[in-house]
Amino acid sequence: MTQFNWDDLQRELTRWHSDGLQATFWWRDDDVTADSAELRQLLGLADRAAVPLALAVIPALVDNELVQVLDRFPNVTVLQHGYRHQSHSPAGEKKAEFGEHRNSAELLADLTAGRDLLRAKFGDRFVPVLVPPWNRYTPKLVPLLQQAGLVGLSAMWARTIHGDAPLQVNTHIDPVAWREDRDFAGLSLVLEQLICHLKLRREFEKYRDEPTGLLTHHLDHTPAVWDFCAQLIERLSASEQVRWVSSREIWLNRPKAAS
Repeated sequence: MTQFNWDDLQRELTRWHSDGLQATFWWRDDDVTADSAELRQLLGLADRAAVPLALAVIPALVDNELVQVLDRFPNVTVLQHGYRHQSHSPAGEKKAEFGEHRNSAELLADLTAGRDLLRAKFGDRFVPVLVPPWNRYTPKLVPLLQQAGLVGLSAMWARTIHGDAPLQVNTHIDPVAWREDRDFAGLSLVLEQLICHLKLRREFEKYRDEPTGLLTHHLDHTPAVWDFCAQLIERLSASEQVRWVSSREIWLNRPKAAS
């Protein structure tokens, strides 16, 4: 079984450079509602590295103090993490707030209410993109996004929407072993996620426009997860082959397609 290490990541980035390409990355942190020591640690990590950070904020649970905290961090944007982060799935099924068991009117009402709350609290810091809780959603949600004034969608792993309206940009690296001990998933496994997505983008142009996404959950991080994130961000930020992009650049300032 192949074991991946930091040298493997550098070799992949070197291949990008040899092909005349620059690898783009973005960073999303989920389940944000309030100020905390863990949030301050996250914000400090992003600030020291001068890396843009997108916080997926739960609209109905947001604490007003969070608005004041973020005022000191101009590189931080806010995305819409559902509405209440409440599952509506029947017992025994996987959790989902925007799943098959709700009708379109209910879904649209939550989308719109969440958008209004975040826009009122965060103003221009809010980028109108939905991050569905648990990264799960029914296909009937997609046409409702534009009706709710949302320009994009972000989940996990391979994207299911191709095109500009709405634009889907997912995350591809998760350092937490959710199904095991909820500790660090291991250097080899997480670097494999990262390198495989980079290789896919490098070798196939149709995947190249989606930046490789780091997903974090600051409230659930163990010391090992924090250590990995700090190392990864430091290494990527020091590389000439890498450019970090913000959610604002991805969804609001992207180049227009040629007509």
